[in-house]
Amino acid sequence: MRERLSALIRNRADPQEWFAQIERYRNGHSDPSEDRAFALVSAAFLERRLEDAILTRCTAKMDDLAERARLFGGDQKGAIEGFAGKITVGFALGLYNELLRDDLTIIRHIRNVFAHTMGEVDFRTAEVADACEFRTVDSLWGDSDRRKTQTSQQKFVAAAFVCFSVFDLTVSDYQDARPEPFPEAWILPERPPKRRHGRGRSN
Repeated sequence: MRERLSALIRNRADPQEWFAQIERYRNGHSDPSEDRAFALVSAAFLERRLEDAILTRCTAKMDDLAERARLFGGDQKGAIEGFAGKITVGFALGLYNELLRDDLTIIRHIRNVFAHTMGEVDFRTAEVADACEFRTVDSLWGDSDRRKTQTSQQKFVAAAFVCFSVFDLTVSDYQDARPEPFPEAWILPERPPKRRHGRGRSN
């Protein structure tokens, strides 16, 4: 049973359904009762696509499901544990700048609120609405009227879409630039021969 549930978690959903929901949110055609599910699904899509972006800095061997699980976790803990760890590693690898890192962290915190709050909560909840101040969105919209009229829902949608787009471009552009795996026949990398020190004998 555990293996079947884990396989369900690893199942790669089609992002087109998520994009369709994003369009509804962007256009204001959404119901607050959907906010919890939307926030959780959005964070799940972002986390999975961030994993894909991190793998562009790894050898192709890490595409193997077992190796991927060793890195990101699965049935057992991985080397990079949780969304927070992946955000930090992505920044360390140069996948994005401080603005996007900070916005991913806000999205992660909002995800946790929706995941663990027992009572009713949506994007109109004061604490959630106050948290929806994203630096990438501010840099895109500036001081425009559009920014001033956006709801917290729409700000969250815009930030999530920017993050996903950055990861998607990274995956598309860097697949052919991945590092080569360490040759399996080698134990240690080749090194130049050591120089002999000391004076030679004179004739």
